[in-house]
Amino acid sequence: MENTNPEVVNGNNLGATIRAVESLMVAEGDDEQSLGVSVPYSKLYSLASSTDKCLMYLGWVAAAFTGLGLPSFLFLFGDVLDSFGPTVAPEDALDTITFICILICCIGMGILIFGYIFYTFLLISSERIARKTRIAYF
Repeated sequence: MENTNPEVVNGNNLGATIRAVESLMVAEGDDEQSLGVSVPYSKLYSLASSTDKCLMYLGWVAAAFTGLGLPSFLFLFGDVLDSFGPTVAPEDALDTITFICILICCIGMGILIFGYIFYTFLLISSERIARKTRIAYF
């Protein structure tokens, strides 16, 4: 009977051999795979100045406002659908839809502005903290 499993070659389990060699390489701590000194998470923000912390908090608040945009779109879209009711006059429906469209555009601009603020502020603070970390540890 011939063995059709590609992992078994000449009676040896090739997959088990590869896993054993990989585990030995990890256990020996190959120099090429070593990342050097790692910084614990408890000290990640210890090098942040008050400016960095302020930038982070403002970025997180801007991210929260950015995230509120999509749910508000859903509620406003529901109002647009409600304006097509059988008891609503076509002129009133048009006025309601026009107002909601302007409101959606304003919310979209707010999402654009707050999205830019949160991305920029968090990026600047992370670069400043990373530079201080590199200077302190490397």
